[in-house]
Amino acid sequence: MISKSNKNIYTGTLSNYGYNTQTIGDLLAFLKQAKQPDKIWIGDNLNWFNTDIPDNYDTYIFGYFGEFMHTDFLEIINRRFADKKLILLSSLDCANFELGNFKKFRIEHLHHYVRLYAKTAYSPLVSRSHRHSIMVGRLAVHKIIALAQLKLVYPDLLYSYQKKSSVEISESDFFACYRLIHNIDLSDNLREKIQQLFDDVPVSIVSNDKSLSPGWEVDLPTYTDSQFHWSAESIYLTLEKSPRPYLTEKSIKPLATGTPFAVLGQRKSHHRLSCLGFQPYFDWAKLDDQDDNSRLLDIINSVDSTDLNQLQSIVDFNYNWFYDNFFDHVEQKINAETKQIVLDYINL
Repeated sequence: MISKSNKNIYTGTLSNYGYNTQTIGDLLAFLKQAKQPDKIWIGDNLNWFNTDIPDNYDTYIFGYFGEFMHTDFLEIINRRFADKKLILLSSLDCANFELGNFKKFRIEHLHHYVRLYAKTAYSPLVSRSHRHSIMVGRLAVHKIIALAQLKLVYPDLLYSYQKKSSVEISESDFFACYRLIHNIDLSDNLREKIQQLFDDVPVSIVSNDKSLSPGWEVDLPTYTDSQFHWSAESIYLTLEKSPRPYLTEKSIKPLATGTPFAVLGQRKSHHRLSCLGFQPYFDWAKLDDQDDNSRLLDIINSVDSTDLNQLQSIVDFNYNWFYDNFFDHVEQKINAETKQIVLDYINL
């Protein structure tokens, strides 16, 4: 059956799984080699997910390749199906999750974004109209602080600020509650700039290129018109039940447009990019593992993107690596061994 919450999610018997029709289908094509697929239940791209799971299967595969992981739901499954073979597949590090009855495997999926963006020529950095850019699509503490700080440091910042609602915090209680979420000290100038963001009309940047993939045309100019992009990821804090290191399309789009960038996200986010074969635009290792409370502003204040010639050579390498090598590198050198281990475990 298809989950009612998302038509791109398949839940049901493995024997009916559509490997060529689902978003993550070909990532899991190795499961075609599983024995007795009619006795295996699979949820292939679970995100926010909580529903009744039938108890008449021998093996259960939970695939989390979306943005978040429903850990409370998995803990229920861990207890309820303790006598079953439980498998967790994720592109995120879940080693810290206390799910004693699950076998946990990490399968990288970011390389699948290559198929969403056609390889096209990009303009040299020296010809771009803005030095820096950032996109902020919702009221998250780290995103608001990052946008305000960047506007202080780079007055000509190219940005998109949509002011979408968030369960994390509201404009009205931001200054009263932000330190409960991020223990960051705000200067008077930074407080003033944040208040100005709240008072101003939201800013949107939209491309008129209708040939682009749906959704991509909205943010494209934020990347292609800037010499350096600040990727404000969805998850910033390294929480106990927060998968890590966490990257989404927000940190893939700069690669697809030939734009150098920094990730304003969890610790080890830049290290994950290095493991995927990308070259660093700045000293990632120096800042990547800092404590959550100091990392955000330290990265913003430490990145030097003035040497455009050096940046351009790294951009060229990463752009070509993304389109020409990234997919095969991940499938053949990162995922291949893990997939075989998963398959061997299923077929025990």
